Amino acid sequence: MESPVEDIQGMDVLRKEMELNQRHEKVLVERGKLLSRRKVRILNHENKVRHLAKNLDMARNRNNKLREEVELFEKDMQSCQKQHDANSELETLKARYWNMVTRELSTL
Repeated sequence: MESPVEDIQGMDVLRKEMELNQRHEKVLVERGKLLSRRKVRILNHENKVRHLAKNLDMARNRNNKLREEVELFEKDMQSCQKQHDANSELETLKARYWNMVTRELSTL
């Protein structure tokens, strides 16, 4: 048979064991919450990265299209400038011709 002192010591040990178990359970619950929050953060980060990558691709495509449009516009402008230059030369030749004709007719 155990003495009252041993009973008290055994109860102290049992009480401490129960306290440790409760603390352990609280730690596990807190750990679960932290892991859950971390998982949500990771998922949010991954979604943000995917969204940014998609936006980057869209921006690259848009920029490529704009660059192609600018290049096409520049070619059209060069073509128009060449045509304008040719028209200007033709107008100059016409003016000279009619000046010459007018001079020749005035001498008659």
